[in-house]
Amino acid sequence: MLNLDKLKSPSLDINNLDFSQIGKLVIQYQSVVKIILLAASLLLTAGMYNSYRLQEQALHTKIAQEQDKIQAIKSQQKVLDKLNHFKSSIQKELNVFDLVTLISNDAKLSSTSIASYSPGQNADKDLYSTVNVHFDVVSDNFKDMMVFLRKIERSEFPFIINSWSGNESSDGKISFSLDISAVHIHS
Repeated sequence: MLNLDKLKSPSLDINNLDFSQIGKLVIQYQSVVKIILLAASLLLTAGMYNSYRLQEQALHTKIAQEQDKIQAIKSQQKVLDKLNHFKSSIQKELNVFDLVTLISNDAKLSSTSIASYSPGQNADKDLYSTVNVHFDVVSDNFKDMMVFLRKIERSEFPFIINSWSGNESSDGKISFSLDISAVHIHS
């Protein structure tokens, strides 16, 4: 066993160290020196590992935060792309002349004729505006009238048929009146 009294021997003077004395002491207490060096190595290794582990945790946390930011930026870009696509898909604003031209073309394609038209009261709201026109239309038969109305309803432009009324004359021709609005969404 280790005798601690020998370590306190008066022959060891710290101010006048002799390396030969130190060498003798190291050899004499070789097992104690090995244990102290092993313990110091283990403590140093544990400290280095703990420092590395803390740095690694901080790095992983920072990587996760950056990945969240990247995901948020990608999501924002997708939303902006969808918004821009939506805005580009909104039809241009129609004026009365454009509306009359489009309805007249639909009438020609469905063998009906526009007898007269008159602009109505336009409305300008916060989110949208409307252009209103009243049409008096004549059709040779019911089928042509229905084709004309379906063309208006299925138009690529946002048309609304506000009112419709008609009658059939004795010769089979159908006269009807339409109030049509073209809606423009403000972007």
